[in-house]
Amino acid sequence: MTNMLRVKVRWHGFTGSPGYSNFFFREWSDAGYVPSVAEASNSAAKVHQFFDAIKGIFPPVVNIQVEGDVEVINDTNNELQTAFSVGPFANLTGGAAAANYSAATGAVVSWQTGGVRNGRRVRGRTFLVPTSSDIFDNGGTLTSAAVSSVTAAANVLAAPAANSPDMGIYCRPTAPGANDGTWHVITGARVPDLAAVLRSRRD
Repeated sequence: MTNMLRVKVRWHGFTGSPGYSNFFFREWSDAGYVPSVAEASNSAAKVHQFFDAIKGIFPPVVNIQVEGDVEVINDTNNELQTAFSVGPFANLTGGAAAANYSAATGAVVSWQTGGVRNGRRVRGRTFLVPTSSDIFDNGGTLTSAAVSSVTAAANVLAAPAANSPDMGIYCRPTAPGANDGTWHVITGARVPDLAAVLRSRRD
């Protein structure tokens, strides 16, 4: 068993909201890792900085709130161990000039790892939906500026930082009561030059 930190982000204020994004952190080289309040605070701050850096792609109705309680989860069985209070964090509001948006459409960050589970490479995705209409070009894909800015911010979020554990992808147990959950450190991020469609608000 190894504990990890779960940082939750709440999306609200727009058609189809609320929604949630989850980010997982732990020290990948330490099998007996025990997270601290300071590490929880730094992890949540990194997530807040990520969304602050890209808030210009979201329409003004979008509000993004990094929750002030960071949960400590057993990554083997997905059981909650405790929670650290590290907030509150300032609410972030979309800063795009264009107010028009599609409630189900935006961009996606594809997180890469070196992990393998059940014969498949472990990957993760964070949907950034909805975005303003002005991040799309006349071919229906993302502008190069949007791809570049989100990719840069995503790589900063995933990069190792002092006094902050590593960010990774969490594969939940295969069945209730199972103890085969796994966590894999992120090695890079990619933002595909295409419109992403989000079917669920709880990724």
